[in-house]
Amino acid sequence: MKVDKIKLLISENQLDRLIEQLYRYYPKTRALVLKYGGTEDDARDVFQDALILFIDKLKTPDFELTCKPETFIYSVCFNLWRVAKRRQEKGVDFDKVVNPDMSDDGLESCVQKEQQFEEMDSILSRIGERCKQVLGLYYLRKKSMKEIADTMGFSSEQVAKNQKYKCLEKAKTLARDGIVEHNSMK
Repeated sequence: MKVDKIKLLISENQLDRLIEQLYRYYPKTRALVLKYGGTEDDARDVFQDALILFIDKLKTPDFELTCKPETFIYSVCFNLWRVAKRRQEKGVDFDKVVNPDMSDDGLESCVQKEQQFEEMDSILSRIGERCKQVLGLYYLRKKSMKEIADTMGFSSEQVAKNQKYKCLEKAKTLARDGIVEHNSMK
């Protein structure tokens, strides 16, 4: 669905018709929430809250959608579910987490985080499998340098530490180069 058509339906106050059209995007959110331990009800709640945020954002005159509506809605759903899941694990009620009155700053933050995740995925896909494994062991699995050295077959903790440093430098260089390329395209 194109943004112009969405804005037209909003301006004509045909929200029921708009929501019906936007529900075509629901299956991806449902799959996401179910995959990460949620229920049908959780998926519906997250999706409905994302639609409310999306429609409210589109009503803002200075808002410019820079991606497909489906991508935007999915990104908001992803971030709402991630926050909700984290809080659920800490024993916070889901209904208190997903806030349909999220501020513009919160929504912008969600979109920016999604863009950062995409950039990070791009960088990780270019640093090489060995570096990806070293950084994953250290940052995601919280392994010690000794454990990384053992897992990766390095001769010492110092070699593991040096390898991690080199991988980080490579990732930083790729990120910096990506920013330069991205800015030069504008």
